Amino acid sequence: MKNIFFGYCSLLLLLVINTANAAPFAYLNAGNSVAVVDVETMTEIQRIDVGRNLGYLHVRPGGKYLYGVSSSQLYHPYQDYITVIDTTSHTVATHFEVATRAGLKFVTSSPDGKRIYAVDHHNYLYFIDAETHELLHSLEIIEHDDPFTPVISSDVEDIDVSHDSKHIMLSVGRTGSRAGYRFYDAQTYASIGQVRPLIDGSISFRNIRANPYPRRTAADGLHGHLFRACGRLDLFPGSYLYPSCILSSLPYSEETNEYYSGNYEYLDSRAYAFFTTPGNSFYTSLTFSYDGELAFISEFAGGDNFTTLARIHVATANAPGAVGSYVVPINDTQPINLDAHPGRDELFLYTGKADLYRLTYERSDPLTPTRDFIHISGGGIATGQFVGGPMPLTASIQTGAVRFPYLPLTPSSQKVFSFHNRLNQKPVALQCSLDNGQAFSLSGGDVNVSLQPDETIEVTVNFSSAVAGQYTDTLRCSDSNNGEFIYSLEGNYVAPVTATPASGSTIVLPTQWPATGATSQTINFQNPNLTPANVSCSISGSTGELSVASNLTVPASGNANLRVNLDSANSGTFNGTLSCSSDVGGSYVYDLSGETITPLVAQPIWPLPSRGALEMGYIYPLQSELQRTLSFENANASPLGFSCQLTSDDSGFMLEPVPGQVAAGGMVDVTVTYRSDAPALETLARLDCEDETGQQWSHNFRASALMPINATPAKNSDIILPPQRVGTAPTAATFTFRNPENLIEGLFFYCQMSPSTPSFVIKNLDGFHTLPTGEEKSFSVEFNSSTAGNFSTALTCYVLQNDIGEGLVEQIEYTLNASTFYALTSSPRSGSTINLPDVTIDPEATSAPAGEELTRATNATISFQNHAPADESLSCSLNDGSVFSINAMPMTIPANSSASLTVTFNPVTPGEYTDTLSCSGASGDLFSFTLQGQGVEVPPRRTEMELPLSEGPHSGKMLHLAVTDSEWNLDAAQTLTAASLGAALPQGVMLPHGALSLRLTEGTPGSSSTIVLTYPFDLPAGTRYYKYGPTADNPADHWYPYDGAVISGNTITLTLTDGGAGDSDLNVNGIIDDPGGPVLLAADLAPIPTLSQWAMLLLAGIMGLLAMQRMRWMPNT
Repeated sequence: MKNIFFGYCSLLLLLVINTANAAPFAYLNAGNSVAVVDVETMTEIQRIDVGRNLGYLHVRPGGKYLYGVSSSQLYHPYQDYITVIDTTSHTVATHFEVATRAGLKFVTSSPDGKRIYAVDHHNYLYFIDAETHELLHSLEIIEHDDPFTPVISSDVEDIDVSHDSKHIMLSVGRTGSRAGYRFYDAQTYASIGQVRPLIDGSISFRNIRANPYPRRTAADGLHGHLFRACGRLDLFPGSYLYPSCILSSLPYSEETNEYYSGNYEYLDSRAYAFFTTPGNSFYTSLTFSYDGELAFISEFAGGDNFTTLARIHVATANAPGAVGSYVVPINDTQPINLDAHPGRDELFLYTGKADLYRLTYERSDPLTPTRDFIHISGGGIATGQFVGGPMPLTASIQTGAVRFPYLPLTPSSQKVFSFHNRLNQKPVALQCSLDNGQAFSLSGGDVNVSLQPDETIEVTVNFSSAVAGQYTDTLRCSDSNNGEFIYSLEGNYVAPVTATPASGSTIVLPTQWPATGATSQTINFQNPNLTPANVSCSISGSTGELSVASNLTVPASGNANLRVNLDSANSGTFNGTLSCSSDVGGSYVYDLSGETITPLVAQPIWPLPSRGALEMGYIYPLQSELQRTLSFENANASPLGFSCQLTSDDSGFMLEPVPGQVAAGGMVDVTVTYRSDAPALETLARLDCEDETGQQWSHNFRASALMPINATPAKNSDIILPPQRVGTAPTAATFTFRNPENLIEGLFFYCQMSPSTPSFVIKNLDGFHTLPTGEEKSFSVEFNSSTAGNFSTALTCYVLQNDIGEGLVEQIEYTLNASTFYALTSSPRSGSTINLPDVTIDPEATSAPAGEELTRATNATISFQNHAPADESLSCSLNDGSVFSINAMPMTIPANSSASLTVTFNPVTPGEYTDTLSCSGASGDLFSFTLQGQGVEVPPRRTEMELPLSEGPHSGKMLHLAVTDSEWNLDAAQTLTAASLGAALPQGVMLPHGALSLRLTEGTPGSSSTIVLTYPFDLPAGTRYYKYGPTADNPADHWYPYDGAVISGNTITLTLTDGGAGDSDLNVNGIIDDPGGPVLLAADLAPIPTLSQWAMLLLAGIMGLLAMQRMRWMPNT
């Protein structure tokens, strides 16, 4: 069931009717009288004797008169009369006759009360002036096919007048081409529409009713009326024809003042309500709610023996659509008529047992009305609009409490109460007054006026005060139709609420962590007034993370907390501006700030875990360690604490250092490393990480370690196979692999040569070979060639986990070199590169003295072996021969013996040199060698140097060294302390200025050099020179006096001889080492004056000064 609560747009619908002490009336057939029922109290208040049975009654809310006709087709003396009853006095005003073709069937009036319209049984429509009862016009609605046949296939079923009194609308029911709906202009009497809606199935067109307050819709325009058509409808292709009703309206053009004429496919163009019913009632009624928003249709619904239930269908009226149905228990018979209260949500249902039910409904789900009823004694069947009569005024403000605008927030505080005589066709008197009249006043004083039909009056009430407080009064209004309007007035002179913290503050909300959920901060508002204050708030600059209740009520003389919330599924720092205002004055602005922390984001892991762990693989000899890295991202605007712990029984697992915090917007890598020097099979470790939010991650890691196999010869070495003389047996090299300690079942290996050549053949190894733990496998490579020469290939062996080529554990490579010869071999072997020693060259010398080239040249030898039983001749030549030279050629190598070839390198200028030596034997052996040598430039000779003294009173001052001859080079020198030499000085010998270590090079072996030491001070008398080191008669390091030193003033001149006096290495090698230094002997030192001697000298000085004080100076004359 759908909700049926609707809002209203029309200003008229905002007006309310006060029915506390006034009510409309229900007028019901009671034989030859009319029963008047007060629908407020549901009591019969009067019977009006009319002298005949009125089968059709019509009254409008606020109408002056009730109109009735007999409605029966049977002859009656007064069947052409309309009975008029005054709704104010409830007396018969008149009966007047209408010149009809047949007895009257229906009667109605225009909403403005100016016209009466009647229909007779021959389907003629009569236009009558309501005041004079003059017949203005008549017309035939349906033409008679046969004037002698009173019954025709189509008859008028219903009549009504549009809300604006401009159109008369009729329903022509039953079947046939004449059935449908007719519309006439009230002023011109012209037909303005004849419509037959096209609906599949068998249909009768029953009701039509004008909406009292129609409203436009965008889709259909104005629904000024609704019609009801029932029958067996086929609304959907292929559906069964079942009893149903539809409710809709017909299009009307305001421009042409015409309704659509012809056959109208309304289902494609207009909104409609559709009701499936178990059957149709002979008596059905269509009515509207008082505001025109809802439409109601009554019908017989059956029950026990089909006598106890009525169904009321509910639909929206301005855009027709089914809402639901009320099922109402009734007494013993079907509903006869249905009408609505003109001022509130009540329906009145009249039954065939003369029971009037009042149904009070709510516009909500479910549709369950409350009910009470009254029995009309002697009541009979009557149709038409039966609820109406004098109506109270409608008021713009609902009765009850009315609060005035606050002072001093508004310059003037007032309320305007509008009263409208909307429903009555007669004047209505209104009176208004205040109980107190002090703080509140009526503009113009008490009200006592009469309102003409459709007239409105505005009653203005003013509130004024200069003192803070709350003020009350009562406004009482009443009208002459027993309408009462009582208003409790409230006015307030207010002060603004205050807030803590004060407006302008910055509110920092608690950080939102995953464990805490949304966080909040409160602002307390204090209300000093005697009336509640409303605070309205909104947040700008936020995308929803910051929220606040839009309204807060602060109780009178109390306080209330406004809660500001931070709730975000995403991390970040969120800011916004909170703006609040109060209806008692004051505005409040706050800067909001808060942060939401989310856990670190673990980056995708690849490869994915297998068997519950992250595979790290195997440590192989080719891979010294295994690593897996997990990455975590901090998407927050603040750093986030982070820690990890690794646990394992295998000490080979290590966790690389993890920072204690992850920077805002940063990334952290967590790396687990595995190293092992012992075999391991699927060992495990567990990594547990946690961030500051409490988010945890756990991962298992699995690793294995395989140890290298042992290999002979050494892995990755060059293998030189024994030379093979052409025509003799092949030569071979043997290889052995051993698997010492791995834990897996066994390793596999296979070997191959690249490039593959028929000269090298792998023996005892076909395809993959198993290498179980603790076992070994040997194989060999044979070499055989039918031609002389040098041969080379690469042997590569792959150690694997299985025999299908998976899991490379180790790759072992060898370079194989072999050669064949006819008679001769060489050492080094052919193809070798021979590096001759460097030659030192003086770049300043333009030519070398005779014989010097031979002394500085360097040499290398090549040995040739003759394996033949006869002597072999060998010829060699150089490609260039400018700096390299060889023996005279050819040379003879004795049978089964050897001979050497000398290569000499003698460059004249510095540089790198290369040459090629090619040799050929008489039997066809060929040899080739690459010769390399370097001429090295002699570095510039250094003859002077300055060093800081290492100790003594002149420590740090510079000592100057100079080599006076032109041959020797001052290669190195340093000053030393006596202690640093590690040997004590002889008794009585002092080294006051430290020692000196010299190294002279590039001198002629055995020659002498002169060195001058210049000190920054004069050396004391008695200074001698001592040297430290071995001597020819004492090979141990020791101190000894050196006679080759000449000391004069501040200089010491040393004469040193290579391999002799003064050379500590005692070798004739062109190098002189000279540790030593100047010393003083204790025996040579002068005695130091005693204390008494110093005292005597001091006294003598003092006496001299005193004598000078007594001398008299005479001026010059």
